[in-house]
Amino acid sequence: MKQKIFIGKPYLSHTLTHVSVNCKICLPWTKNMEPDEPGYGAEREFILHYTVPKKFGGDKYLVSERADAFVVAALPQAMLHGYDIVCEAPISERLYFQLTTMQIPAVENYMKEWRSVGIEASVSHERLESAGAAGLAFTAGIDAFYSLKLLTETKAERYRPDYLVFLKVGSTGSKGGKEEERLFQLRMKRLKKFAAQYGYQLLPVTSNLIEMLDEKNVINHTYRSASAALALQKLFSVFYYSSGLELTDFAIRHDSCGAYDLLTLQSLSTENTQFYSAGLASSRYEKVKAVSEYEPTYEYLDTCLKDREPDCGCEKCIRTRMELYAAGALEKYHKIYDLNYFRDTFGEQMDLIERKAMKGRKKPMYREIYRSFRQKGLSLEEYHPPEVRKALEEENRGRELGPDDLPWQNNRAADAAKQQI
Repeated sequence: MKQKIFIGKPYLSHTLTHVSVNCKICLPWTKNMEPDEPGYGAEREFILHYTVPKKFGGDKYLVSERADAFVVAALPQAMLHGYDIVCEAPISERLYFQLTTMQIPAVENYMKEWRSVGIEASVSHERLESAGAAGLAFTAGIDAFYSLKLLTETKAERYRPDYLVFLKVGSTGSKGGKEEERLFQLRMKRLKKFAAQYGYQLLPVTSNLIEMLDEKNVINHTYRSASAALALQKLFSVFYYSSGLELTDFAIRHDSCGAYDLLTLQSLSTENTQFYSAGLASSRYEKVKAVSEYEPTYEYLDTCLKDREPDCGCEKCIRTRMELYAAGALEKYHKIYDLNYFRDTFGEQMDLIERKAMKGRKKPMYREIYRSFRQKGLSLEEYHPPEVRKALEEENRGRELGPDDLPWQNNRAADAAKQQI
């Protein structure tokens, strides 16, 4: 018999300072468990919540009339394991239609890891009363800052972001608990300072969603973020989620839900809230160039997966430093990055970039770094010790990139590259 996820009726709860919309979800439990472990897949109850500060009007804007947010939150888990979803509360008719005729069939057809599932729920086409605001999911990274710059410059005033929304749904920690909360508060402190200095409304939305889902953020971050926005459908008529890739990289892939955001965000839109993939028309390099000319980023750009230490060795920091260097703008970010550390570890960082770029279509951001280095006429070959060079040459034989994409084939002196760092 096929197992199911049961989603109850959402309800509001209050503290002195915050308002939450909650929902009891009964699901086969797999979080932090091995398939052969006793109790794996046994039904367990979980109270999922989305919480906002009272000062933002949570009573008026959190949605308890629909189960939309909770269905979207549970969908990745359901499709990964083949669980049908049963809802006690109604869901938006548009969401039901798009999930059952677009999202679920497309993902199941193109990803062997995800399975087709059914949704049992009543539907409603009635629009909820809404403030009609526009929100932008904001983390202060390259994509988010590019979206902010792009959207605040549009002549379409109703589509300019009214709120920068900082979501605690997994990007600040894959396991939840104290570490996720610590990183969230650390980043929240910096975002508050930025918002106050530049006159933006910053809305934090917290959730315990990460404690229920058992997959990495990269596999389902779009679903997580959209679910939080759908909990606030009575506030947002427009919600932007920044694209991490460009249109030419569209693909329905298990290892990157961002690669098919264009499909997902359309499918998750409702009668009340329309999602948009912001920045979709621009390449990563174009975004980096634009952001590097946006003064607020010189102090507030935050790309770190950890604590944003100046000499952090996380992959995102390495990639962003290289992107900014390729754009000729790294010096502008001396408040954020330790440039001496960057110079001293340049070769090691390029080892990572090269290996990622060789994966071709799966790592398009690294591919762009290579192209920009090649356009500068810079060779990186001499930075590698012989054993690394040999391994790269062997790996290069089966690469997905074309010869024009590989900067080590350019024979200019590597010393010229180091002089420009």
